[in-house]
Amino acid sequence: MRAEEDAFWRQRWKHAGAHVGFLLLPHFSMLELSCAIDLLRIARRLGSRDYRWTLLSADGARVTASNGIALDVAAGLRDGVVPDILFAMASYEPLQAVTPAIEHGLRRMARHGVLLGAVDTGVFVLARAGLLAGRSVTLHWESQAAFIESFPDISVTSGLYVFDRDRLTGAGGAAVIDMMLFFIALQHDDDLARAVAEQIVHPPMRAGEAAQRLSVAGRYALRDQRIARAVTLMEVHVEHPLTMEGLARAVGLSQRQFERLCHMHLGRSGKSFYLTLRLERARQMLTDSGLDVAGAALATGFENAAHFSRLFRRVFGVTPTQLRATGMRIDPKW
Repeated sequence: MRAEEDAFWRQRWKHAGAHVGFLLLPHFSMLELSCAIDLLRIARRLGSRDYRWTLLSADGARVTASNGIALDVAAGLRDGVVPDILFAMASYEPLQAVTPAIEHGLRRMARHGVLLGAVDTGVFVLARAGLLAGRSVTLHWESQAAFIESFPDISVTSGLYVFDRDRLTGAGGAAVIDMMLFFIALQHDDDLARAVAEQIVHPPMRAGEAAQRLSVAGRYALRDQRIARAVTLMEVHVEHPLTMEGLARAVGLSQRQFERLCHMHLGRSGKSFYLTLRLERARQMLTDSGLDVAGAALATGFENAAHFSRLFRRVFGVTPTQLRATGMRIDPKW
């Protein structure tokens, strides 16, 4: 984004009104909604803008969060409520909840000049409505691969939040706090954002480009950097998996040394760890993207769908078809 264009859109957000809408999709995160609203509440108390917020759903009916708590909403998308800014809030299985009515309602909001945002997998909802063309976005790291498979023409970054003209997207989780602090700074100034951060004991404010995840070494408590590099290579090469020999050679080890270190630091063989990593990526794609079983298998390096299904069931206890049919959340059996 050019400096002049960036300045224009910053002014557009700055002078937008104080009415913020939250479109709740089934299984939305209560944590993310609560964080967003409470920061607006504190900003209203400390600042000069009289923030108000409205909860919306597709049809005006109550919506159940991922923690099982159902919330009443003020209106449906077709009830004539037009906030100044609208955030789509979603979590598990976002595309299953998107209907033509939701797409139409969001496009109508955009035509009325509503600034749009999305939290976590709410980005899928805006993308399905065709409202992210030419923009960069971010979303939760777990769902990025599925999003890229579903919407390959949309640029995805791995940061905490992304501001791109009339769109503001956030990774979800605790990063909602960082996104909303940025939003408050956009509408007010950095001083108010810092004051709000102090109130919630959240210094320092993190930049949008900050990483969502710990390093591979930090995530797996790896003290051997060669194994950390190998796991990084595994995460990068999911669609076209590397051989164990190739991985060992890439990190300067013999295959025998590599396997010994995998058992020592990962608690299993390198092949088993790599397989489970790929199957976990497939699970994410099956629940979050529009890919069918064969598509998810190919996207994670399995050329034979039947073989993929057998391995998937062995690790997760259900077949990929059962997972897609029920939308159940499952954990690997390791």
